[in-house]
Amino acid sequence: MSLELTAIFLLDLKPSANGKRIKAKDPVQITQPVRYDFSPAFDPEGRWLYFLSSRIYNPIWDTVQTGTSFSRSMKPYLLTLKKDSPNPFEALPHTPGGQETGATPAGDSSHETQDSNNSTTKQSKDSKKVALEIDLDGIAERIVEFPVSEGLYKQIIGLPNKVIFTEFPLWCLQTDYWSSEQSYFYGVSTFGCAPRFGSRR
Repeated sequence: MSLELTAIFLLDLKPSANGKRIKAKDPVQITQPVRYDFSPAFDPEGRWLYFLSSRIYNPIWDTVQTGTSFSRSMKPYLLTLKKDSPNPFEALPHTPGGQETGATPAGDSSHETQDSNNSTTKQSKDSKKVALEIDLDGIAERIVEFPVSEGLYKQIIGLPNKVIFTEFPLWCLQTDYWSSEQSYFYGVSTFGCAPRFGSRR
C-alpha cells in the first residue's frame, strides 16, 4: 500500500482462556481507501464498524488564486459486519396501509408504555457481552456513507442505536474565534464514553 494511503485492518488476537497470552493471526484489510481511513469503532451491538474517511473530493474554487482546494474531504462511514445486515439509513419496506419500520406517530401512548415497561429488559441486554461475527467476504464493498455533509471530522464512537462524532470548522487566520454562535466546549481534541452506573433524582 502507498505511504499516502491508510486503511483499516482487523486483527484476531486469539487470547487464551485466562487472557494472559495471545496468538495473533495475520491482519486482514477491510477497507479500500481513496485517501485515508481512520478512527474505527465497533457498534456495541456488533452490527457495524464505524470509521472516518477522506474520500469526498468536491473542489472549491479559490476566488483569489487560480486553482481549487479540497478543504472538506471527510465523512463518517460504516461497514456492515454481516452480509444480511441492512443499511441503517434506509427505511424498511412495509405492508400497504402500514408504517415504515422506525417511524413512530406522535402521541402513540401504547408505544411509550411498552418502552417504559421494557426499560429494565433493555438495560439487562445492554450489559451482556455481544458475540461478534464478521463476514469477511466482500466486506470492503459493504460500505455505507453517513447522510451528512462533508467536513473535517476527527473521532467517532458507537453507542447503542446511536453514534457520536466530532466535526471541526475551517478556521482562517483572521477569524474571530468568539463568534455570535452559542458554543459549549472549545478546543475538544478527543472524547470518550463511560457506562452510567446510576441516576440522580
